[in-house]
Amino acid sequence: MAWAEEHTIIIQPDTNASKDAPVFQDHPDTNYNDNQLVVSQHIAYTQARSYLQFNLSSIPSGAVIIGARLGLWYSYSDVGSTDASFGVYKVTGDWNASNITWANQTTYAASAAATATVPADPTYDFIYWNILDLTKGWFKGSIANNGLVLASTDETSINGARIFLSSVATNASQRPMLEIIYFNPSPIIALLNVSIP
Repeated sequence: MAWAEEHTIIIQPDTNASKDAPVFQDHPDTNYNDNQLVVSQHIAYTQARSYLQFNLSSIPSGAVIIGARLGLWYSYSDVGSTDASFGVYKVTGDWNASNITWANQTTYAASAAATATVPADPTYDFIYWNILDLTKGWFKGSIANNGLVLASTDETSINGARIFLSSVATNASQRPMLEIIYFNPSPIIALLNVSIP
């Protein structure tokens, strides 16, 4: 019998428990809370970023996280024929999905926690970013869980708009998700009669 079994949990909040919203440079004082998360550097859209946050309270206390990835359903694009790199960045301040705008958006880290190349054409499937270190920090409390922001890794270049579905998407299976793999070390600890510092 295995001493510690791996578990996978998918955190995919519904509209009541969700916290996500896009912000647009060309509408700096408008809050958007609809079914789209937009990220772009585009002649029509100007700059757009999208903020997300996940509640990790469903992960058992004492769990050891060994894998974590953010998944966003890629549903639409307004681009030419060029793939582009988009990053997820650690958010460093508190924010509220019901009133966040481009003008009042909170600060975030200068370096991306993870990047992914997003095709020019929509995949109608999830695009993933590996955010293991960030998720472990949130869970352990070494990093304040203010969520993350999705942005172009080069906001000085035109790379078009990518649109992902938000947590108010009609199809619940296509809403933003955080997939976490963890194991519970308690059986090993009990067997060896040791404690983790």
